[in-house]
Amino acid sequence: MKLSLVQFALIALLGIGSAAPAANARPFIDSHACRGVVEGVMKGDPDAMIAAINPNPSDVEKLRDGMARMAGAFEGFFKGKTPRLERTLPDISVENYPVSLQIWSFGDKEVYFVGCLMGIIGREPKVYMHIHPFVDEVVKNLKARIDKSE
Repeated sequence: MKLSLVQFALIALLGIGSAAPAANARPFIDSHACRGVVEGVMKGDPDAMIAAINPNPSDVEKLRDGMARMAGAFEGFFKGKTPRLERTLPDISVENYPVSLQIWSFGDKEVYFVGCLMGIIGREPKVYMHIHPFVDEVVKNLKARIDKSE
């Protein structure tokens, strides 16, 4: 079964959401760190993803496997396409959480908004990301994820 980019992004990026809470990461709400995680995902660099999260040293190895799988999944999906950051937009707010918002392109015709939210949601640190060609869908998905977690 071939997944669309949006379906793949939802499945793959949910892995980050579940990987971060498993480790005892420091509490954070940081859209700048989110941009670092997104950049690490797009470059296939799990170390950059981990550095952006800035976990406690004892949690780095716990995160490394999940981040490596995430980076590998994206690398495979975008095979032959080079992700390129087109623009970093001003942060937006979703349910009072700062969300970093960027525009990434994959080749000549594929352009997507990437929204990323990091924070204490419910009682655990979470990282949520969503990729979609329409920013309203990014916001809608992130809001649904927050509402489900609280």
